[in-house]
Amino acid sequence: MGALTPAKYDAATVTFSTLFREVLLGTPTYYQRIATEIPSSTREMRHAWLDRIPQMREWLGERVVNNLAVRLQSIENKLFEDTVAVKRTDIEDDLIGVYRPVIEELAMQAKLWPDKIVVDALQGATSALSYDGQHFSTRTTRRTWTTRRARCSRTCSRGTTWMSTRSATPSR
Repeated sequence: MGALTPAKYDAATVTFSTLFREVLLGTPTYYQRIATEIPSSTREMRHAWLDRIPQMREWLGERVVNNLAVRLQSIENKLFEDTVAVKRTDIEDDLIGVYRPVIEELAMQAKLWPDKIVVDALQGATSALSYDGQHFSTRTTRRTWTTRRARCSRTCSRGTTWMSTRSATPSR
């Protein structure tokens, strides 16, 4: 059994970081197709938007002035993590290669986390409540919502799994 030297520790750190970065950059995501990402640099985000955007209409008679209301919503950012312990003796004995599948899976999970959040939101769209106390997706109250079949794929050593937002059950 060799001693844990700074060089071995640094080598393990570089190996894990490089592998994580490679898998992170190589894993495709799909949430960008149906969701808008809004960067945040503070603990809490305040989102403002207009209550409704009026539609054009044929101008007959008097002009119709639409009074628009501004909506505000504060969302506190959440932190997410997953941590794996690496045995000191595995670093000392140059056995860090056994951690490769674990590091790859951590990177893949990190990259696919936004896909999971979007799919979960879409699956709960008819039951979860939105900022105004109504369901996120209803046919009668939100004329801007259109139902689309969205598919997210995740390819890993276990094969490809497809998840439809119309079904809570994955199909193979």
